Amino acid sequence: MNMRSLSCVAAAALIAVTCQTSNNADGLRVVEYRNGLWFDGAVFRPATWYSAGGTLRSKRPAYVDEVVDLQRKWVVPPYAEGHNHWLEPNAIDAYAQTYLKDGVFYLKDHTNAPVIRAKLDSTLNRPGTVDFISANQGFTGPGGHPVQIARQFLAFKAFPGAWLLRQSSFPTASSADSRMGTRPAFWCSKEIRSPISQTRIGSQRG
Repeated sequence: MNMRSLSCVAAAALIAVTCQTSNNADGLRVVEYRNGLWFDGAVFRPATWYSAGGTLRSKRPAYVDEVVDLQRKWVVPPYAEGHNHWLEPNAIDAYAQTYLKDGVFYLKDHTNAPVIRAKLDSTLNRPGTVDFISANQGFTGPGGHPVQIARQFLAFKAFPGAWLLRQSSFPTASSADSRMGTRPAFWCSKEIRSPISQTRIGSQRG
């Protein structure tokens, strides 16, 4: 089967369209989703599900407000991006809408600058955007990843010109150089070292 030809629907997107009043006793608007192929963790199975009050249910309520024919589309849970870096402050909204369109609702950012993180925190983790956590600054060897990425973004003028390289990543030659930064959601250190960083570390230790 050619996976590129599959038409997929994120289940969370189906839930999001049901937040209105209904004729049901509990007042929750109910949408019936029929003729869908639902992923159960192993295979896709034909089933009918009902969305009410932000919850998917397999049992049919007394009253259905709307019926949506999924036309044999493939229904999956929302996806998660396990490793990325959102580094363009002016593109956050575009990033979020692209992710949601592709069914990606969760993002884990392994290295970022607190200045960008502040902008992300004020925009994300709310209805209509993705859920986001970040490790804040990364710790890497001199010349190691992701220092070269930060330099590229400075050259592209995606970062303000006044920013220092150390605002996006902390190059460190020893564990004594490490500093925690501002409230990371998880800890991330970069073990990848370039030949340049190996040489620099060796000369500093010598």
